[in-house]
Amino acid sequence: MGYLLNTTLGQGSYRIIYEGGQDAFLDLTGTTLEDRNIVFLSFDQQFGENFAGWIRFVWGDDDAAVDASNLYSGGINISGGLWGRGEDNIGIGYAMFDGGNTGVEKAQVAEVYYRLAMNDWLALTGDVQYQDNKYEDAEAGTDIDALTWGLRAVVEF
Repeated sequence: MGYLLNTTLGQGSYRIIYEGGQDAFLDLTGTTLEDRNIVFLSFDQQFGENFAGWIRFVWGDDDAAVDASNLYSGGINISGGLWGRGEDNIGIGYAMFDGGNTGVEKAQVAEVYYRLAMNDWLALTGDVQYQDNKYEDAEAGTDIDALTWGLRAVVEF
């Protein structure tokens, strides 16, 4: 279910989403199928012509084997209109996952990307993500951090 709201700040999109599956996910032992239910709250809001923000909250059960049952994330979007490239944008985001039952205590991810519109049908996005993973049974200093660089292309026609 969603709601689209136009304000003096700009357009906002507010959604609540339920997703579930019955007897479709393996339990921790890998021998029994469990149900899985997830609720998403998603909020996107423009703040004038060149800025937007978003936040997401996700809660799920952990009867099945899951790395995370909760997700909290947010970020900002900056339009290329500020520097004369209206189809480009910069995004900055953060996410935190927790509540799983497979040994991951918490994971945090920070992301920065730049989307470059090459023409009306092609855009390239350069992306950098940093991830910090904490494990329930990890000894001090054995948690895993990762830095990931990426490049993707999107073709629209």
